[in-house]
Amino acid sequence: MTSVGSNYVVDTDEGTGDHDTAVETRSPPDGGWGWMCVFGCALMHFLVVGYNRSYGLIYMRLRSRFDSSAALTAWIGGANIAVRMGCSPLSNALSRRFSARSVVFVGGLLYGAGCVLNAFATSTEDMIFSYSLMAGNHLICLNSV
Repeated sequence: MTSVGSNYVVDTDEGTGDHDTAVETRSPPDGGWGWMCVFGCALMHFLVVGYNRSYGLIYMRLRSRFDSSAALTAWIGGANIAVRMGCSPLSNALSRRFSARSVVFVGGLLYGAGCVLNAFATSTEDMIFSYSLMAGNHLICLNSV
């Protein structure tokens, strides 16, 4: 016979009835949602790394679309990395001042706004703003946790 308590499972042998075995079981501290958190983090890192690594693929397309110099077009990707690395202390301070959840939420909004603005960019300067400043800031907010 098996009886389940709040934290213990007690198994008794009905044939002899001479011994009881108590085994402690614990429920997961996250309520069983830990794998969803792992999946969400993996998806976030997949998108972030893909977003950063894809710049090498779109570099030549941006040069021909905006008819800009190599140096100016390189600023788009370079400023993204500079914003991400330079503003990381700000993100850390914000996550300490406010909750990490709110900082990550704002980072997701910045990322979405930056991607939408990328689609409507008409010049290299617009791309520097949307790709680097808007979408680059999301990376520091998402990685602040």
